Amino acid sequence: MKYKVMLLWLTTALLWIAGTACAQEITISPDGLADYTTLTEAVAAAQPGDEIVLNEGVYSATTEVFPIMINKPLAIRGEGAVVLDSPQFTTILKIKSDDVHITGISFHVRKWGIVAEQCQRMTLDGCTFTLADAASRTSSTAVWMEGMKDCSILNCAFAGVGVCVAGDPISASSQGKAVLTGLCEIGEDEDYFTSHRFENCTVNGKPLYYIVGGKNVVVPSDAGGIIAAYCDGITVKNADVSDSSMGLEIVHSRNVVLDHVNADRCGIFGTYVAYADGGKFQNVTVHDSNHGIDTRASSNIVVEGCLADGCDQGIFFSLCSADIMHDCDVHKCGFGCFTTKGNGLQITDCRLDANADGIYLQNDWGTTISDCDITASTVVGLRVLKSNGTCENSTLQNNWTGMILYDSKGVTIKNCILDANHAAGIYAGNASDLVIADCTFSGETTAHFEFDGHFGNASVSGCKLSGDIAAMLRLKSGELPTFTDNEWNQ
Repeated sequence: MKYKVMLLWLTTALLWIAGTACAQEITISPDGLADYTTLTEAVAAAQPGDEIVLNEGVYSATTEVFPIMINKPLAIRGEGAVVLDSPQFTTILKIKSDDVHITGISFHVRKWGIVAEQCQRMTLDGCTFTLADAASRTSSTAVWMEGMKDCSILNCAFAGVGVCVAGDPISASSQGKAVLTGLCEIGEDEDYFTSHRFENCTVNGKPLYYIVGGKNVVVPSDAGGIIAAYCDGITVKNADVSDSSMGLEIVHSRNVVLDHVNADRCGIFGTYVAYADGGKFQNVTVHDSNHGIDTRASSNIVVEGCLADGCDQGIFFSLCSADIMHDCDVHKCGFGCFTTKGNGLQITDCRLDANADGIYLQNDWGTTISDCDITASTVVGLRVLKSNGTCENSTLQNNWTGMILYDSKGVTIKNCILDANHAAGIYAGNASDLVIADCTFSGETTAHFEFDGHFGNASVSGCKLSGDIAAMLRLKSGELPTFTDNEWNQ
């Protein structure tokens, strides 16, 4: 078998040498004084190993068909001021071949500049990537590297966007694995993160740091962007990684410390930490990013004294265990705090105001919420779906709905204040082993309780309530929990 593999390798190498020996140079110019007027035509006509030279000009959707698919080894080089300018929400180049080399091109990005999928030895040299339209910021990135290995990104400048490194695409085998958005797994093959070269690159004029295998690393505070993997101890302090795609991406590392980090206006993640064991994020602030502070497949992380404001998702945990979120402020986000498929998260002394959902537990186990203020949520203060846990000593006030508990087992709500939640204090559906104890329900509301479905072993006890019982206690279907020792002031 070894000899067959070697023979195959030699055959491939000889074919590559033969192909490059007869490679041609193909020229492009918008004025028609070249082989082609568009990159779209030139790529379609080129043979493996050819070099395509773009003369000065702007190559846009008026002539090009984006995304331009590159599925053969090619070199693409710009001569002079060469701009590839895509329409909104459209990828410029999609690379699906090994050995693609791009030099001296400016990318005006309105979605993704380059999407490179599961290939090797891509080189970008002397290129610039600029977010061309702030309205396209959300989900935009300069270079999306999906399952890539042995790539070189050299002498490149990024403005308003950056580089994202990911693993394999989502498939049936991804079940139960941590993912990077809904497109790709984070990646468990070490080469996805460790086999690249990043040299002399900047994000918004500041260095892009690429760190692999470091021990007790302290990242310089002048960082414009950070990609780090397989570090045993890494500290980022007093850094501003705003205005990028992912302000920082730290994966497969231990003892991660983020201290006074700012990551505003990032198109995908402000701060992103995955497969980390141990660490502390303190005084991290994120404004107007897609995801603010995002932690996945990590354990024993403390998120303390942090702020997420105006983000689609404020503070996010996925597949995490034994993490703590303490003394944090989350304002005007879609999901204030979202946690899914985790175990043992503690959320304490936090303030969540004017989010769509204040806290959302989804398929999550053993979360404890205590001493929190959840106010002015436009949808719900606390949403619990197929999860269990405890909410205690917390105030939920002026939300559209105080709590929604659905298809959940083993939820305890105790010593909480639910005040002036417009639609309902608590809406519960199909919630078994539910305990609501020693809570106070007050203020103007449509109903203190609304029950829908079945409630095996569910009880409401020791609570203080006001208003007309018939109006404040609604049964849509099924049966009511057991009510005992409650004080109802009509």
